[in-house]
Order: sequence, then structure tokens, then C-alpha cells
Amino acid sequence: MIPASGGDLDRHRGYDIVAIGASLYDIVLDASEYPDEDTKLRIDAQSFHCGGPAATGLVAAARMGARAAFLGVFSDDAYSAAMLEDFSRYGVDTSLVVMKPGLVAGSAVVINSKKTSSRTILWTKGTVPSLEPGELPEAAVAGARMLYLDGNHIDAAARASAIARAAGTKVLLDAGSPYPGIERVLAFTEILIASEAFVTEFGHSANPETAAFRIMEKYRPGIFVVTQGEKGGFYLEGGAVRRYPCFEAPGPVVSTNAAGDVFHGAFAHRYLRGMPLEDCVRFASASSAIKCSRPGGRKGIPSEVEVERFLGGAALVRRAGDAR
Repeated sequence: MIPASGGDLDRHRGYDIVAIGASLYDIVLDASEYPDEDTKLRIDAQSFHCGGPAATGLVAAARMGARAAFLGVFSDDAYSAAMLEDFSRYGVDTSLVVMKPGLVAGSAVVINSKKTSSRTILWTKGTVPSLEPGELPEAAVAGARMLYLDGNHIDAAARASAIARAAGTKVLLDAGSPYPGIERVLAFTEILIASEAFVTEFGHSANPETAAFRIMEKYRPGIFVVTQGEKGGFYLEGGAVRRYPCFEAPGPVVSTNAAGDVFHGAFAHRYLRGMPLEDCVRFASASSAIKCSRPGGRKGIPSEVEVERFLGGAALVRRAGDAR
């Protein structure tokens, strides 16, 4: 069934983005500083959110106008119910997810340190299994404009990326960590957005640019963007390295949680609007900066209009080495 055809394909042409990835229920703790081991620390506040790399990136794209659907495995537990409701709140279609009763979905504890503006994540996959290749709605994958992956559900993701590539669907990979088997997805990836940590480890060089060129030479993605946090980042174009900025947040940094996911989702949406690569990375970076000035994860995602207004103003660009 690669690719789907006829009526099945036509019914699924409404999706701009179909994502396969981890979905987690986040318990977020705001603290004055990260605690030392074997100590007690009174927190300032706690809140509850839904997260996951591709899951939150997809919400960001939907918030900005993309028609989006999520693929994953959920159960009848409270975490699953909360996550499915949250997707619905932001307009993400969950009609394609696989439901398996009697299990527990993944969750995470996120500790935000006010002292350093850092975040530390402790997470578990729960007991829900990975999505299986045979459980894929192939028509939805083939009929979407983009398949968005984050390295989770690797067997299904590899199968889906092959289906997408055969159907002309763009494959975007959020490469935050070098998950086992990620090479199977990279072989079909056309848009690779990778963290500096992924690039240096996977490209076997402490120099991010050297490592990026090694990965580019082997896998040949059409677009390759590297994120470097407060340093902004770079992308490879025409055999050259081109840098993009990290913008000052429009206010005090409140929470960096989901900032990277928002970058990916904003990039995906902007790319599907046909914008040039330079515009896509600047727009994504600005979206991430705005999110950092707002509490929570998904609740802080800006609209496309807000980002365009921010970029149209006197947005200050961070310099490498500046402190937040």
C-alpha cells in the first residue's frame, strides 16, 4: 500500500502535517534553583501540561494555522485522556491514534530553575507500546503535505517515512537525540532539524559545522538546520554555512520548556507556506523567543500574527555568549 491511492488518498488530503512521536503528560515544577541530591526544596509553583517533541511542535503548527493530525498510542488512563483533550483544544486531529486499554501513557517531571533559567526533565514512556508499522493509517501519511517525526516509534516512523517519500510527502525529522535506528529514518528525511548535541555525537566531531557536513554528505537531506540554543544556529545551503540569530525574548525569560519544539513546529508551518529558508529559520527562532517569555509549554505558543509583529519591530538579536 505504498502509496495509498484513489478515494482513500483523496479523503486524507486535508492534512498539512501528520506527526508520529512521543506524547507525554508533564508535571512542571518552578523552583528557585535546581535542588542538590538528597535534599528538600520548597517549590514556587506547580502546573500540569501536555508535551512531547513532535506532539508539541505539531500543536505549534496548528496554532499558526496548519491542518494537523497526530499518530501515537494512548490508553484509557487519566494521562491519555488529558493529552487527547489537549490536542483537541488546539485543533489537532486525533482520530487516527491507536487506543489500547489497561495501560499507562508516558509522563514527565519538568523542573524549571529560576536561578539559571534552565529546565531539567525526568520522564518515563509508561506502559503503552510503540506504534507498530501495521497500525499506520497509510492513506493519511501518503496524503499529507508533510510527515513530522521525532525519532520515537522508530519502526513505524521508518515505514511511514518510506511511504511518505514514495508519495511525495515531505519528511521532517526533529533530531534531538540519536535514538537507536534513527539511520532508517534519516535515509528518507528531506528536512533535518537537529540539535547541536545530536550533530556532534552523530557526526563524530566536537565541531558542529564539521559534524554537520559529515551528516549531510552521508544522508543528503534537502534542508539541514542545526539549533544551538542561545547561540541561535546555522543551516547548510549551497555548500556554505549560514547563521541565524537567537532573538531576545520580549520580556523576562519565564520558561524555556517547549522552546525547541515550538521552533520545529513554527519552521514546519512556515515552510509549508512556501517561505524561503532564511525566513523559516528566523520565524522559528522568533517563535521560540516569544514562547520563552511566557509560562508553560503549549499555552505560551504565539500565533503567526504575533511572530510577524515581533519580527517587524525592533527585535534585539542575542550575541553568542550573552547571558539570559
